[in-house]
Amino acid sequence: SVLYAVVSTQSSESSGINAEYGERAIDDGVNSVKEITRDQRCLPGAGATEIELAKQLMQYGEQTAGMEQYASKKFAEAFEVFPKVLAENTGLKANEALAKM
Repeated sequence: SVLYAVVSTQSSESSGINAEYGERAIDDGVNSVKEITRDQRCLPGAGATEIELAKQLMQYGEQTAGMEQYASKKFAEAFEVFPKVLAENTGLKANEALAKM
């Protein structure tokens, strides 16, 4: 693998202890990525899940009538709060960030 070749090349140039730590760190990182991709319970972060839930609920609300439509849309708006707060905390304009999502 290319990653192993880089570590092997660097390990021959540095002391044995540092090379061992470097190889172990890369191995741990690769194993972490493997575990994350295998686990089907893993969800995207940074408000992506909430935005998708809000979109789905809005679509459902458009297809229903009466109080159920109102409740679905309000519930969808509640899911948008978390991504708005994240956007504001990073210094972005929340409405513009949500529109891009």
